[in-house]
Amino acid sequence: MPFNQQKVLDEVRRILKREKFCLIVVAEGLVDADGNYLAADAATDAFGHARLGGLATLSARSSKAIFRLESARVATRPHPALGGPLRVKNGFRRGIHGRPGGCARRDRG
Repeated sequence: MPFNQQKVLDEVRRILKREKFCLIVVAEGLVDADGNYLAADAATDAFGHARLGGLATLSARSSKAIFRLESARVATRPHPALGGPLRVKNGFRRGIHGRPGGCARRDRG
């Protein structure tokens, strides 16, 4: 399903009217209406595929500006198979394993 920025912005606005926090989860494979990757780099990998990355950081910066947020943080979580058993153990201990994406906070003062 292609990304629709206006629908996402409307939903985040609705949530921030009701809640203090909004968790936005993004995937590097996100595409626009024309099927272009939003996180595509000009570089390609060894197989000629577009190299993807940086979408979470871009989303956090955009969210902070659009919603005039106090902070917009990014927490990236690699697949457990890429990090080995120690990474998985530490992630569970900290309570962050399996929670990808960024977190935005609006100061309700």
